[in-house]
Amino acid sequence: MTKPIPILDINPYAPSAVVDGNDYTEAEKGYLGGFEATIQNGIGTFIEVAQALACIQSFNLFRHYGTFEAYCRERWEFGSSYTKRLLDAATVCEILPSGKHAVRPTNERQVRALTLLEDPDVVRKAWQLSVKMAGSKPVTGKIVGIAVKKLITEEGAVRKTSERKIAKKKSSNLGKSKKISDSIVKLLGTIRRLTSETPNGAKVAKTIEQIEALLA
Repeated sequence: MTKPIPILDINPYAPSAVVDGNDYTEAEKGYLGGFEATIQNGIGTFIEVAQALACIQSFNLFRHYGTFEAYCRERWEFGSSYTKRLLDAATVCEILPSGKHAVRPTNERQVRALTLLEDPDVVRKAWQLSVKMAGSKPVTGKIVGIAVKKLITEEGAVRKTSERKIAKKKSSNLGKSKKISDSIVKLLGTIRRLTSETPNGAKVAKTIEQIEALLA
């Protein structure tokens, strides 16, 4: 649902260069110009970029392009997957500690694993654990991933519903793949036995060995 944009007495931002004046109010043009300036000037500061994108989506300021996906693609060359990760990261960063001495994420990769978690308290706990694990070194996406996995496996932290479905599907697919692989191995064994006495038996056996090596 589109949020109503706040009405300002004074426009704090320069209007966006790509906005049709007939489609936007002065307040909307001001906000969009400010958000886009944040994105343009802060490609390296992902939190601000992510939050600016989230506001543009929330206030429906992308409508000049038809859809939010088209806006991100045409205006910024952001693919849908990357845009989703930025928006998820913006949501996560809003609930992380932000005090004067708090360690904050500096790139989207650091918080990617945190977006898998359902409970905001667990998200904060996972980030704090990551900071502790990193010690004096930078917090990396790998460290955060380990922390999240630890909370899920050892403390029963809950994944988001969509992530649970994905994990279950992957597990199911792995099970199916193993069954198929086992069936192929059995079939190859049968072929080996049936061709062992034929003139081409040695060649067939060598080919079978190569296939089995790929399946191993």
